[in-house]
Amino acid sequence: MGTVSSGITFGQCKLRCDQVFGPSCSSDWIVPPTEPPKEGAKADLHSPENSAFPSDLPSESENAPTNPNATSPFNAQTAPSMAPPTAGTSSPSTASTSPQSLAPNMIGDTQAGSCGALTFGGEIGAVVAHPTFACSRLNIAEQNSPLVRDRGFFSYRHFQNASEVNIFGDQPAGGASNLNIDRFIFGFEKRIFGKSSVEFRLPLTYQLDSDLAFSKFTGMPSSLPLSDRTEDIGNLSLVFKRLVHQSRTLVLSGGVGLNIPTAADVSLSGRIDDDFFPVTDNMGMPDTFDVDMTFRGVVKNETVNLSPFVATLWTPTPRFFAQGFLQVDVPLNRSNAALMMDGSIDGDTTLIPTTIESGNVAQQILMRINAGVGYWFYRNRCASCVTGIAGLLEIHHTSTLESADTLGPFVVIPAPTADFQDTVLEVGNLANQNDITNLVVGNTIELGQQTSITNGFVLPLSTGDNRGFDFEYNFFIQHLF
Repeated sequence: MGTVSSGITFGQCKLRCDQVFGPSCSSDWIVPPTEPPKEGAKADLHSPENSAFPSDLPSESENAPTNPNATSPFNAQTAPSMAPPTAGTSSPSTASTSPQSLAPNMIGDTQAGSCGALTFGGEIGAVVAHPTFACSRLNIAEQNSPLVRDRGFFSYRHFQNASEVNIFGDQPAGGASNLNIDRFIFGFEKRIFGKSSVEFRLPLTYQLDSDLAFSKFTGMPSSLPLSDRTEDIGNLSLVFKRLVHQSRTLVLSGGVGLNIPTAADVSLSGRIDDDFFPVTDNMGMPDTFDVDMTFRGVVKNETVNLSPFVATLWTPTPRFFAQGFLQVDVPLNRSNAALMMDGSIDGDTTLIPTTIESGNVAQQILMRINAGVGYWFYRNRCASCVTGIAGLLEIHHTSTLESADTLGPFVVIPAPTADFQDTVLEVGNLANQNDITNLVVGNTIELGQQTSITNGFVLPLSTGDNRGFDFEYNFFIQHLF
């Protein structure tokens, strides 16, 4: 493909960039035609391939030079001919003229859905809501587009106060009951068969350790530190996407995602030897017991999730765009869990029987509805650096489509007297069902015709068990190939 310095070519008709975008424009932007125009006919500046252009382009007569022998930007004999691009290929020029150049990716919100926890309830209470407990699931809309592209990308997400940890009435050392999650995703998308693509995502997380061990002794808080976070690999995911329809203003696509359980299993072990362990009776009155016990719980990360989805992109004008995803996340199997514990309460008054319980933890089917709109506040495709700035506004809703199937409750510590409750253990989503709604605001800065940077802030609109974090920040960079 030949190049034309400082010009735009419609078929065999060439425009200088400064005639389209103003004298400040200096970079080249070459638009390959879909078919050569008929001899003597003007270029259709509002065709699907050229829909990014303003409608008030200068006419041929307004810009024709007075010297008929001079080189004219509309002189078909002096402009080089350009053949249409081969199907299934992409280039900087095709990337800039397709509808994908009119709409950045969606920002997305969170992987969480029907998040579960390991919970002790009764005379002794503890909650550990680890991110792996059904939370590390695929959100296809996250930094994605209904279009198929060749691209590489990196994403960073920070979730503030996202993991609840409260060990037997004591928060972790440091005074927090909710720990942060930081997630880094490296990925790429590759076009195949022309209108299809395969996307790969590799998440790296900095979150609550998957192998937790703590102790509780007389007069001391639990030993689990606030800093007990570690780096780990999350669940890998693959997304297959197929372009179903593409016109000047509308794109429809669909496909399926696969969430692969590559994150570590979750293990929680502890030792309690406390002569004055605080408890609460049935009337809410505080008391103490002499507790001597050990326990260990393991929840395997074994569930594979399949997520069919549909997506759409609407670009009615060169500046306004709207897009959305509808996804159903279906777990294909269960994950195993086991508990082992023994000990005593009040010396030998109440023995804790040696308990070995095991079973399966089932995730819930999720539905994700993701919708967003945006507007290009600045567009100059010929600028040497920043070629566009867009504002984004999105709403995301995640809902469970079935009741929770938890493991338990198991009576692990019998009540010493009638004034107290048995201590029971449950693993899973004790909230039963969730309806999570998050609001997203952000912006995309386009650098040249192939690179973009996105910053986004996610604000939870839900409360109680449906509020997964206090806020989320996202940084994303993408390069088209």
